Amino acid sequence: MQQLPLFDFPDTPLAIVAPPETTALSAEPTDIMEGTSEAAVVVPAVTVHPEPPTDLAAVIAALQSDRVLTPQTIRQWASSIRTAARGVRQSPGAIPATPSGLRAALALANPRLTGIKPKRWANALSEVYRAVEHLGIGEPRATDDLPIAWADLKDRLPAQTLRRRLSRFIDFCAAEGIAADTVSADTMTAFHRHLEASPRVKVPKKAMRATCVAWNEAVTTVPGWPAVSVPVPSWSRTYKLAAGVLPQSFEADLARLHRRLSVVDLLDENAPKKPLRPATLATKIAHLRELAAGAVHAGVPPEALTDLAALLSPTTLKIALRWHLDRRDGASSPGLIEVGRNAFTTAKNYCRLPAEDVAAIKAMVGRLGDRERGMTRKNRQRLAAFDDRRLVRAVFKLPGKLEAMAVAKDPPRKGAVLMQTAVLIELWLFAPMRARNMREIEPDRHIVQHGSAKSGTTYIEIEAFQMKTAEAMQWPLPEHAVARLNRYMKNWRPLLGGKASPWLFPGRDPSKPKHGVSIAVQVGETIWEQLGVRMNPHLFRHLAGKLYLDLDPGNYEGPRRLLGHRDINTTTTYYTGLESAAAARLYDAKVLELVGLDDTAPKPRGRRGGGR
Repeated sequence: MQQLPLFDFPDTPLAIVAPPETTALSAEPTDIMEGTSEAAVVVPAVTVHPEPPTDLAAVIAALQSDRVLTPQTIRQWASSIRTAARGVRQSPGAIPATPSGLRAALALANPRLTGIKPKRWANALSEVYRAVEHLGIGEPRATDDLPIAWADLKDRLPAQTLRRRLSRFIDFCAAEGIAADTVSADTMTAFHRHLEASPRVKVPKKAMRATCVAWNEAVTTVPGWPAVSVPVPSWSRTYKLAAGVLPQSFEADLARLHRRLSVVDLLDENAPKKPLRPATLATKIAHLRELAAGAVHAGVPPEALTDLAALLSPTTLKIALRWHLDRRDGASSPGLIEVGRNAFTTAKNYCRLPAEDVAAIKAMVGRLGDRERGMTRKNRQRLAAFDDRRLVRAVFKLPGKLEAMAVAKDPPRKGAVLMQTAVLIELWLFAPMRARNMREIEPDRHIVQHGSAKSGTTYIEIEAFQMKTAEAMQWPLPEHAVARLNRYMKNWRPLLGGKASPWLFPGRDPSKPKHGVSIAVQVGETIWEQLGVRMNPHLFRHLAGKLYLDLDPGNYEGPRRLLGHRDINTTTTYYTGLESAAAARLYDAKVLELVGLDDTAPKPRGRRGGGR
């Protein structure tokens, strides 16, 4: 499929250049979003300001000095702007009044946490968009009647989804005077520019691609639609080489490396002491393929890469690494550092390159930076939110809340997805396993009952060969979690394909578990919507380590066993410092107890009697 050229569009507001007195009032009602019931306000289509405001506080100021709008409209729009700012937990002055600035700010909105009802939030957003468009920021929505030709085509669209996906594009073409039979790649590029300039569009690239796909679908399925297909754009940064690009000799050498690292040869003095885990080996091979792709994209002929030694020669390796750095604007990354480290170990231990080449590669890789050890700064910042015990209680109560929502959900399958999310969260809270182990739970194999049904204990048990550390793990589940798990398996899992699937969390293909990315998005988005914090599956393990150390500061052996770390150094590397606040609180309590002081402030003495 042909790809559209990519453009960098300016992020500056689009000012309408026209004398103020020529601005006419529109008799059209305001564009209240579907499902709302607030009264429409008559507003002008666009007013003219020589310098459009730069933030939402300036938008409010500009509205208050506007001589065209009615006082009621000004108050209503200003109130909506403040509501939108409250929804993203920022002041109006901190939110840029540009299309991309508004998109970025509103993407972080969580109105539920600030007590804004969905209906009010929808109205507020609609009026924020109308306010900035009134001031000449972004592209206003088309409101004129469609020409007969375009109206006829729109009426021919059979499916509501197809009509919705093409509605904005049809309005754009009608406003620009573009005939349907002249639509082309240039038209789509102009439409992309229009989407970028509209704050209403959350993800312009996604909307652009969906429009192109819908247009081509109409070409093939709608009678009388112009037989003019358009190229579907792709913004993917994939650089993987197609099969057959690299020489057979290179592929054979890569296969030999795979065999060497997956099986221990006791008589080979250069062989590894133990085989690499399958996941580690797959990552190593993928890193070498990434380097080969970088070299080829940088201009190295594929036929020159006859084997791994040719790829990892200092000259070729530098070209490949340079290409990857250029993709990141010259900045290194943890992933690229790992790619470099794998290149060095392969060049030294497998390719057996000359000592001077190995030294050059070591120096080259060293300049990429040191591998980050321990927990990342982002994860530490996210965990800091759980210093608030109210948030800790909320996350542990969330599964119950989600189950109640699932029961009330219609259709039932949507409720089943909510219940599945509740079980995922609860299992991660009480059995903080790695994401891969979670998605591959099989009830008949991994959910084990010890003792009688009434007085026994239910465990999640993962066998050693399935664990990253090759050590079996066992997590007991509390009674309420077991009860919820049983309700999910009996009533909800069958709605998700569970009858024909061995997996606790079946995928669309019941023979396979649910994809890890789908689980991460499902859980992460739910926690964000309900609690206003960002969580990924692995962060549950960090949260477990933090909470354990909060309860028992300095006891790293407990988290080591809970998380299944083979070496306690791993535990201390990741979690040292997380319990410092808890340790300080414990110290304060013990010292106050020792000296016999009470840290509670005395209550003010109230007036005796029942008052006046």
